[in-house]
This record gives sequence, C-alpha cells and structure tokens, in this order.
Amino acid sequence: MPIPIGYHENIITPDASRKIEAMWSFVAQKSGSTVILPDGRCDLIIKFNTKKSKTLMPIITGPATQPYQIEFEKYDTWIGVRLRPGNGQLLWQKDICRAKDQLVRGLDVIKHLPKLNNIFNFGLDITNIQIEFKKFLAAEMDIKLSTKLIKALEFIHQTGGRGRIEAIANSIQCSSRQLSRIFINNVGLTTKDYACLVQFHRALKLVNNEGLPLADAAFEAGYADQAHMNRSFKRFGGFTPNSIPEDLSIPGLFN
Repeated sequence: MPIPIGYHENIITPDASRKIEAMWSFVAQKSGSTVILPDGRCDLIIKFNTKKSKTLMPIITGPATQPYQIEFEKYDTWIGVRLRPGNGQLLWQKDICRAKDQLVRGLDVIKHLPKLNNIFNFGLDITNIQIEFKKFLAAEMDIKLSTKLIKALEFIHQTGGRGRIEAIANSIQCSSRQLSRIFINNVGLTTKDYACLVQFHRALKLVNNEGLPLADAAFEAGYADQAHMNRSFKRFGGFTPNSIPEDLSIPGLFN
C-alpha cells in the first residue's frame, strides 16, 4: 500500500523520548481524501494551508478507535506529534478518561493548553513548529506510568494483542477490572479496546503487507475464525479484508 504523497513520519525511539512516539507531517500535493486508521494514541496537530488560509489551527485528538476520512485541498498542511500510550494526559489531563474518539480544535485548544500559544509565533515553518512542539512537551512534567501499565502494554504488543485480558491481568498480578481502570485513566481506552486495536493492525499487516491468505491471517493474528477477523476489520477500518482501500494512512508504529 503506497504512503500518501507528501506524508513524512519520523518514529522516535523510547531512548530518545519517553513522551513522543512519532513526529509527522502531511502536505497535500493535490485535492483529495484519505482514510485515517485508529491507533489508540493522542496527537497534537497544527493545520494550515500555505496558499489560502494561513491561520494556524491547533488540534488535539483523543485515542481513536474508529476510522475517519479526511478531505483536503491542495497545499493543506498538517504537522503532528503522536504521543506514547499513557502520555495523552499531557494534552487531556484528567479528561483522558473521557477523550476516546474526541477532538478539540482552535481556540478551545489554547484555552485547554495556554502554554501552546507560543506556537503562533513561528509562521508556517514545519521544522520550527515541530521544534516548538518538542519544547512544549519537554516543559511538561513527565507522566509517571505505573509498572503494571508498562508491563501490560509490553505484553499486548509482544503478543500482537492476542492474549486474553485475564491472562494479561494475571501476568501483572491484578484483576481484569483493575487493569481496565488503569488503562482508562492513563491510555483513555479499556484494555480490551487497546488490545483489539493492536490485533487489528497485526492482521492488516499480515493480509496487506505479507499477502497471507485470509484464513491463515485470521489464525496467525489470533482470531477465532475468519468471520471474527472480518468484524474487527469493519469495526476499526470500515472495510473488509477483501476490500482494503488504497488511500489508507497506516500508523508507522504498528509496522
């Protein structure tokens, strides 16, 4: 699947930043649309058009669990920073538990994050805006993630989201209900929602990148059967494994 022309993404290693997972930008070379897949992360974004409206539009997103289609015009520009799971509190504070599939735009972002007002001093320069994003996030106090959350996230990613929630909870010595509360209050999603997202992206890679037959991909990804995988694709992608769109924007963190 081709990466949309004009899209650039720089994955940040955990050693380089405990807060930032990726810096990304998209400059539309022509009018069109693209489908954005959910990744369960929170993003800080600035949008503008270099030829028309040069006004900067700040946006913060909550952890997404559903796809959405973006319409854009030529020269529309997005500059974004994707935060690691659990660091969405830097943008949402205590509201992270209610941020699922939510979005805040414009002056409401500045009211919520007044320190971000400095972003308007840097014009339309992508590099300078990204530097300011890093400064803003560096100035915020580090989120102290619980050891249980860190271990649970590692378990989910190492297993491709295939592990049962009870098994994840048992591995870190807590109940499934306690684990879900930890996830909701830190990631903004339930443990099940997050694990299912990881499983979906694993299956999508098996089908789309590695070309596995659908039955084999369903088995490898840990679904009960192919019908189960189909339901997951419809929920998180809005399509079936047989009709994967070409204009998808797939988060690099799942590759």
